[in-house]
Amino acid sequence: MQPRVLFFLLSPALTLALPARAATLSGVVLGSGGEPIKGAKIVLRVFSRASFSRASFSRASFSRASFSSASGQHDSSALSDATGAWSIQVPDPKPNAKPEVKPGAKAGEMPSGQVLVHAAGFALAQDFVGGKPGTIRLQKGTSASGVVLDAAGKPLADVPVRLDSVLNRSRGDFDFRDFLRLEEPLYKDFTARTGADGRWTLADLPTSGEARFEIREPQYAVARAMAKLSTQRAEAAKITLHPAAILTGRVVDEAGKPVAGATVSGGTNLNGGSWAEDKTAANGRYRLQSLSGGAYKVQASDRGQDTEAKWVAEPLAEAMAVEGQEVKLPDIVAVQGALITGVVTDEGTGAPLAGTGVYNHNERGDFYDVSSTNAKGAYRLRVLPGKAQGLHWRQAARLPVS
Repeated sequence: MQPRVLFFLLSPALTLALPARAATLSGVVLGSGGEPIKGAKIVLRVFSRASFSRASFSRASFSRASFSSASGQHDSSALSDATGAWSIQVPDPKPNAKPEVKPGAKAGEMPSGQVLVHAAGFALAQDFVGGKPGTIRLQKGTSASGVVLDAAGKPLADVPVRLDSVLNRSRGDFDFRDFLRLEEPLYKDFTARTGADGRWTLADLPTSGEARFEIREPQYAVARAMAKLSTQRAEAAKITLHPAAILTGRVVDEAGKPVAGATVSGGTNLNGGSWAEDKTAANGRYRLQSLSGGAYKVQASDRGQDTEAKWVAEPLAEAMAVEGQEVKLPDIVAVQGALITGVVTDEGTGAPLAGTGVYNHNERGDFYDVSSTNAKGAYRLRVLPGKAQGLHWRQAARLPVS
């Protein structure tokens, strides 16, 4: 079935306001032999706004779960007791948040979410949850080691190396169940510092998949290394650190006045990818740090996780970062732009498609705004006036707009 996208210029707002729901998620953590695990850390991520909502998964003894990639989420954590039992009260969303749950969910049912579990001596584990208690069985893990060098090839001591993610392509194509991304409450458990010889070791890793390790230190460009995990200790690729590049600039309005609170991000796909983000200060200034050298796309937005954009700005397409230097960029100019509203429906049935990502971009592929449809299939996008733009719903559904 193909979606049908209807759009209008400056039409009335269509929003979905769902009531907040208090819910508790509980479960039990056991070892591979069925023994209860005390002191296991459980981290819950609850997704409040969906960008993708088609995947439904069934994992371990958890109920059928609906997992959504989210533009906003609420995180909380807990420890298991002597019986391995744990429970987490779902945090109340912000006053303007619009939580979304799987179709047919009743009040008090758990929104879509993800659980990460770690106990010392066991491999980091994850599960996708749908609202009912479940049992998570932990397995013995493996370890990975590596070395960190400076640009001259000398070992660097006391440098923190952290696990970033593990990807296990057991299902062929990309599947959310195959991707484990570490969350902040577990950062300390999976961070190791290099010794005098520049070497580091991390334990309690899953025994399969490809792990990515990361170094984020202000004086260096962000660096990463990969390691293929197995039951034997893995050796990660050598990490060479280079002096960081910095990009600075301002976001101003059409009158040249500073714009405070704007989110500015810069990214490149060169050298394995590099990315940084900052919020503009009262003077409109931002600072993107720990970058590698190269050409970056720098863009600004005021869209929050639960608020729509009030302005739009043309990205800086070729912002050149220089290793070890600070580069001042031209101003990014925020303009009111035009508002596109519309509805995404199923071509076969005419039914509205909720929770689908809609975005627009220019001919270079620079994103201007991203929206997610509500229960009525409606979306709202802020665009630059007077320019042809591509409008997409997941698959290519290109609509020129002027």
